[in-house]
Amino acid sequence: MSESKPTHEFVIDRAIWNRGDYFPRETRQLVNKHGHMCCLGIYLRSCGVPRRALHVGTPMRVRDLPAKALWLIDQTGVGPVDSSHASLLMEANDFAFYALLEGGDNRRSGWERERRIKQLFAKAGVTVRFVGRSPRRSPQRRRTRR
Repeated sequence: MSESKPTHEFVIDRAIWNRGDYFPRETRQLVNKHGHMCCLGIYLRSCGVPRRALHVGTPMRVRDLPAKALWLIDQTGVGPVDSSHASLLMEANDFAFYALLEGGDNRRSGWERERRIKQLFAKAGVTVRFVGRSPRRSPQRRRTRR
């Protein structure tokens, strides 16, 4: 993977970006029932993958990945598996540590998560830009557990 020449550019709109614990039961899907997507779901949509094909957990489960997205999977003797690079992106997108840092105000750790995602996509020759504002968390989600 090369960092020198981007092969694809896309935008992550924070308003539809599904990450961390914002939607805890649905963070392990490329797109959820509300239309929110993880960074890989948004990337795959920008590559032309239909939304209906993204109701799966990981890139290896997406049928007919476009050629420019094949870096997300590795072929093995038993079939496709998520590449180590895809796994790192899923970890950066969903890692609970960032959600703990966010604690209702995702500005500081949100920047760190975005920086890490940009860095990982850049290693694959993909440029990502973040736009928009994150949705506010509901009052029930802000309450601490006792």
